[in-house]
Amino acid sequence: MKEHWSADSQVIHKTFTTLIKGNHPFYIYQLGRDHFTVYAREIFNKNGNTLVMLFKPDGNCINREKCFITFQLPGEPICGFDCEPVLETAEHIAINLPQEIFKVQRRKHSRVNTPGNSRAIFAFRDRKRLVNCRVEDFSLIGARLISDSYEDTRKGEVLEPVSLSLYAFENSREQQINIPEARVARTRDLPRNRTEIGISFAIPPSDLDLLDAVEIYLKMRRKEAHRESSPATKNTV
Repeated sequence: MKEHWSADSQVIHKTFTTLIKGNHPFYIYQLGRDHFTVYAREIFNKNGNTLVMLFKPDGNCINREKCFITFQLPGEPICGFDCEPVLETAEHIAINLPQEIFKVQRRKHSRVNTPGNSRAIFAFRDRKRLVNCRVEDFSLIGARLISDSYEDTRKGEVLEPVSLSLYAFENSREQQINIPEARVARTRDLPRNRTEIGISFAIPPSDLDLLDAVEIYLKMRRKEAHRESSPATKNTV
């Protein structure tokens, strides 16, 4: 679910004017490629359409297909909008002034514990073997995994993809979440030849559906944790 920010054309025009005056960066996301930075230079009219000229400092070529662009004003949430480039030169691209802008910033929730049957399956980018781990805890930005065997892994290694099968204590139904890419943030050897692996998710801000799926599970587990800690739910002697 996208969080609506504004569809008021005057508000959007004023916001872009502020972004241009402050030389604030925009970040362009397209499937299958790394994001890159552009800067808005002017708002102009062409053939009855209101366009925004964006400067490409690195001269990156952009695909003429749907993309998602984010920006952030000081003290404001990260916002973004869908668009398709309509014009491009070596240094600039032009897009239609968006008709609607969404909030895309997510709070960094604290970690939640996961039931013992929650699992993660992934492969290291440079290896063929699949690794199956237990998910110890989980957050919006990463997870702590426990491998029942020793894993020779290093900080910074890329995992892709990471398939998470998450459960709740009060619901036997599995919630499947697929993270396209993650990185090893830390490792620790455990007794009985086990390995703890902390991973950091690489979820593009444009992937709102995936971010929502993660948040739905987190909210469910936090509600369970609240009920577990509530005095009304504890047995009294």
